[in-house]
Amino acid sequence: QGDGFSEPEVEEARACLFALRSVADYGYRRLEVEGDCLNLIGRLQSKAPPNNPLGYFISDILSFIGIFDFIVWQYIKRGGNKVAHALAHLQPFDYSVRVWSEG
Repeated sequence: QGDGFSEPEVEEARACLFALRSVADYGYRRLEVEGDCLNLIGRLQSKAPPNNPLGYFISDILSFIGIFDFIVWQYIKRGGNKVAHALAHLQPFDYSVRVWSEG
C-alpha cells in the first residue's frame, strides 16, 4: 500500500484499544501487553504514531494509557503467543467478550 502499514495492523490496534478499555473497566492498573504485530508494538514503545489510519488508533491508545499506573509493551512471536492463537480459533460465530487474566 505504500503507507507503511497493513489493514491487519489497524485491526490489531483496534483490538488493543478495545482490550485496554476492557481491562480498565475491570480495574486493572498495571499491565503487560503482549502482541505479535512488531510494527504496532514498536510504535507503541516509541510513542510514535505514523500519519496514516494506523496512527489514528495508536494516538488513541497512547492518550488512553494515562489512566494506568504501569504499562509495558512486549513483542511476542506469533508461534509463542498461545493465548492469542487459542482465542482467535474459537467458534467464529461466538461474539462474546473474553478476558484472559493470569494470577
